[in-house]
Amino acid sequence: MNSTSQGINKIVSLLNTAAGLTGSITRRAVCARCSAEFEFQYTTGVARRYCDTCQPVIRKEQKAEILRRYRQTPEGKAANVESSAKYRQSSKGKAVRAKIMRDYYHSPEGRIAMDKRWDAYYNSPGGKAAIAKMLARRRERSTSPESYAARVELLHTLHEPCANCGTPYKISHQIDHIVALCLGGNDDWDNLQPLCLECHRDKTGEDLHEFRERIGNTAGAEINDTANE
Repeated sequence: MNSTSQGINKIVSLLNTAAGLTGSITRRAVCARCSAEFEFQYTTGVARRYCDTCQPVIRKEQKAEILRRYRQTPEGKAANVESSAKYRQSSKGKAVRAKIMRDYYHSPEGRIAMDKRWDAYYNSPGGKAAIAKMLARRRERSTSPESYAARVELLHTLHEPCANCGTPYKISHQIDHIVALCLGGNDDWDNLQPLCLECHRDKTGEDLHEFRERIGNTAGAEINDTANE
């Protein structure tokens, strides 16, 4: 407030005091935002331009504008980067990001994107090496490695759909044990079925939960390695 305004307000205050109008009085005004009439308690030298409904909105917009201008400055940009990095590393930030990613990958667009990423990975040198390593580990502990290897080859030869949801063949399809190895299953041909990545992951989680309930173990590390078939 400049010196002229202060002088005017002081004169008004003196006049009101002389007239016995000290304190606050009720006045009516028209909101500068929504044009609605409203009443307010007028204190000497203090008037209102916005109604009770618009006043919080205006203040929020003003704060947002001040923050936007600050973030455009070098100091504001640096502070924003630092605060964002701290939030992403916090437990709340990680949980929020995990939920966003989980919701996205369960949406139709997310599933399509996930399938593309898996297809690209399985066709890459690193993906092929990972598949070869997985099959080697299976052969080491398999009751009938020839049956499982032949079933995997048949899946990719015949381009079989998912036995659970019917999704057409993708290179990311996997061979699943109908009765998981951790629940007493084996590698016999009758115990093997093709599943898409989504169905295989869901079924593995159910098998793992049942396995943990049977043995009363929630440790996870060894169980995950055994049941992740």
